[in-house]
Amino acid sequence: MSINILNEQINKRVVYEDDSFELFLPYNMASICAMVPQWCEDKEIKKRVLDAFKQSNVTYILTGKKDINKTSIILMDNTSKIPLRLSGKYNIFNPITQTSIWPQVTNVQKYFSDKPGLIDKLKLQYTLADRLKYEMPFSEEEMVRFSQKNDFAKTIYDQIQGKHIPFDTWEKFEGRDDVDVIDGRWFADNMANGALAILPDDDGVTVFAEAEYYKEKFLDLSEDDDWVYNSAMHSGGYYDDCEDLDQEEMNYINNYLTPENRTKLQRLREMVGVPRFNEDELVHEEGLIMDFLEQYFPDQASDFSHRWLDSLGCALARGRREAMREEIEGNIVIEYDDRGRVTEMFITWNQLLQIVGQHNIETWEGLAEIELNGLPSLYDGWWDTWEVDDEGTQDLNNDFNRLVEDIEYIGWERIKELQAKSENYKKKVEELGFKEYSGWISGLARQIYKLVRPNAKGPGKEEIFYVGSYDPNEDTVRFRDETPSTGEHPTTNEMEFDKFIEFVSNPKLPFPEEEKEVNENYTSKIINSIIGNIITNNVHK
Repeated sequence: MSINILNEQINKRVVYEDDSFELFLPYNMASICAMVPQWCEDKEIKKRVLDAFKQSNVTYILTGKKDINKTSIILMDNTSKIPLRLSGKYNIFNPITQTSIWPQVTNVQKYFSDKPGLIDKLKLQYTLADRLKYEMPFSEEEMVRFSQKNDFAKTIYDQIQGKHIPFDTWEKFEGRDDVDVIDGRWFADNMANGALAILPDDDGVTVFAEAEYYKEKFLDLSEDDDWVYNSAMHSGGYYDDCEDLDQEEMNYINNYLTPENRTKLQRLREMVGVPRFNEDELVHEEGLIMDFLEQYFPDQASDFSHRWLDSLGCALARGRREAMREEIEGNIVIEYDDRGRVTEMFITWNQLLQIVGQHNIETWEGLAEIELNGLPSLYDGWWDTWEVDDEGTQDLNNDFNRLVEDIEYIGWERIKELQAKSENYKKKVEELGFKEYSGWISGLARQIYKLVRPNAKGPGKEEIFYVGSYDPNEDTVRFRDETPSTGEHPTTNEMEFDKFIEFVSNPKLPFPEEEKEVNENYTSKIINSIIGNIITNNVHK
C-alpha cells in the first residue's frame, strides 16, 4: 500500500462516491486543508470552516468531481452525534461564498433533489409536495399505481399514454355545479366567487379560480394571513405602510450604528466632559445611548427618536415583506399567476396524476379541497421576523449623523442656555397649575401641559387650556383654549411666553398687534358715534 493511499485513509473516511460527487468525513483540520486547499489559503475562510466544525455534531464535506473548480461544501448533521450514522437532517455551508453559517441560504431538499444516489445515502425524505415542487421524476411503477386509484386517475393516465380523451369525458368529472370544464379562456373572465374552471390541452390543464377563493382554498390563508400575503405580494399603496414602534426600541441604537457614528457618539461624550463609553457598555447595557442623549440633549434627543423610529419602522416593514415573500415563494408547490380578479394555475398531466393518485381525488372539484399550495402561518411569521435592510441601516445612521451635526452646530454652551429656558418653561406652567399631558392636541407638540380651572363666568363652569411647542430660541409657546360653551371654535395661537403667563394669570386674551389696532380703531369709532348722537339730540331739544 502506497504512502499516499495510507495518508488518505488516515485523513478521511469516504462515505459515498459516484461519477459526480464524493462525500467524505474528515478527521482533522489538516485533512480538510489537504482535501480542500482553497479553504485554508485565506485566514478568514479557514476560521469559518473551523467554526462550522465546532458548531455541528458531525460534519462532512461534499466535493463535485465534474465541476472545473471542484466546488466543495460543508454538510452539517445537526441531529446525529455519531459519525456515519446519518440522520437525514442537514444544513449546508459554503465558507467561500457565505460569511456565516446562519442564516441558512441553501435549501437542502432542493439542492439534493436531482442527486438520487446521495438522496438514498443521506436518508433524505421527500413529500409529494417536495417532488412536485422540485420536478423530481416518478417511476413508471408509481404512475401505474396512481392510475389504479379511481376512474379519474385512470383517465388522466390514459391521456398521458397518448389516448384521445373526448371533451365530454372530462366534463363528467366536474363534481359540483360551479365547476366547469371549458374550451376557451374567455369563460374565466367573469367567474363567481367559489367557482372553478378547467381548461385542458395537450400538455395539461389550466385551473382558473376567483382570486379570493384561490387564496382561501388553494393557499389556505386565514384572514390575518391574507393581510400579510397582500403586504408581501402586492406592494404599493396601503400595503407599503411602515410599522409603528414603541419608544423601547430606542434602547438598541448601538445595534445599528456604524463605527464612524460610534466615534461621533464618543465625541459628544467629550463635548459634555464625561468619560467615553467602553465597548462592553455599548454591547451589554440597553438604553445607554438614549439615556445619555436625553440627559444632556433632551430637545434634540426627542426629535431624533421620532426620526429614528420612523426609519426603523419603515425598514422593518420592508424586511418583513421581503421575508414573507421568500417564505411564500419557497412553499409554493405549483406555480400560479395572480391576474387580479382571477388566479390561474397550470398543472401538467404527470403532476395531475401524481396529485390525484396521492390524494385519491375523484373529480376536478377535489383540487380545491387539498390545500394544494397550502402556506404556513404567515401572520406568525410576520411578527417573528426582524430584518433591517441596507437601506434601513443607512437611514438610521443618517438620522444619528443629523443629530450630531445639529448638536455641534448649536454648541454645548448654547444648548445649556436653551435647556435652562426649557426648564424655566416647565417650572412656570406647573406653578400656574398646568399638568403634563400625554395625549394629542391639534397644533401642539413637545412638552404639552393642560390646565382645568373654575370659570369666573359662573358656578359649574370650567376653563380648559393646553400649552406646548415651547421654542426656547424664540421664547414662544403655542396654546389652545378649549373652554366649553365659549361660542367660539377652538383655535391654536402662538405668543411670547411672558405674554402667555400674563394671559393665563388675568385671564384675558390679548389681541395680536394688528388685530389690537383694528379693534381699538373700531371701538373709538363706536364711542365717537355715540357722543355725536348725544350732541345731535341735545341740539334738537
